[in-house]
Amino acid sequence: MKETMEKFKGFWADEKGEVGIKQIAMTVGVIILIGVVVTSLSSGSTLADWVGDVWDAVFGKIKDVFDLPES
Repeated sequence: MKETMEKFKGFWADEKGEVGIKQIAMTVGVIILIGVVVTSLSSGSTLADWVGDVWDAVFGKIKDVFDLPES
């Protein structure tokens, strides 16, 4: 267990720079968690609908960025 904790600490301590991948991943994780909580508290929509909407929005933006054809 101690070795795992040391690896975990080393993983997070290794990041250098102002904004890193790990910070972005952590921020996205928090946003997703907040979205799940808000969705579960709101009425009229299910989590599956919300995930589908987010999925479509994210991949729509990716297609726009890379100029991919619509499928």
